[in-house]
Amino acid sequence: MRALLTIALILVAPAAPAQHVWALDPQRYHIGDGAYQHTTDFEIVDREMLTGTHLEVPFRLPQAATVAVRLNGLWGVGGIQGAPHNNWVHLDGTPVGRILPGARSGWTSASRRLGPGNHTVRIVSLGPGDHDDFVLEGISVVTVERVEVTPSGPSRIWTASPVAAPSSALGATAADVDAWLRIAARSWDFS
Repeated sequence: MRALLTIALILVAPAAPAQHVWALDPQRYHIGDGAYQHTTDFEIVDREMLTGTHLEVPFRLPQAATVAVRLNGLWGVGGIQGAPHNNWVHLDGTPVGRILPGARSGWTSASRRLGPGNHTVRIVSLGPGDHDDFVLEGISVVTVERVEVTPSGPSRIWTASPVAAPSSALGATAADVDAWLRIAARSWDFS
């Protein structure tokens, strides 16, 4: 009897909506201030990798959709297993998830309903010091509806170091690099 009841519940339960994953940026980024204590992470940290405390990835929705952010690869740097402390993901300036210590590949934020138009994923490292750095690879937007998500511009990473300016290999033009260097020279307030 119990088995029949279980089968009946499975048959009448509503199916979970299908999720559609749209890749925005397959690049590998080092998020944090670059001041991690250990130097044993060379297989994760590429010296040509862009490093900064704020990463912004713009995207466009042709119509309203419920979206979430997925980080496809996620590693702590400096001997930390998984992601470190105090790292946040925002959609259009609204926090949708905190990357907690130990988070791994496939981390997904809470979802948020967005209207049509241009939007921004922002990933922010807020410290402290030697324990805030992590590497991520592959940023995607997940939609419940079958709404196509497309990049609406190059990803940008902010740091005080001009060495980490966007490269032409990532689609940045000379004007993008010049604008970025002017922006990086200022102190950013993302509140």
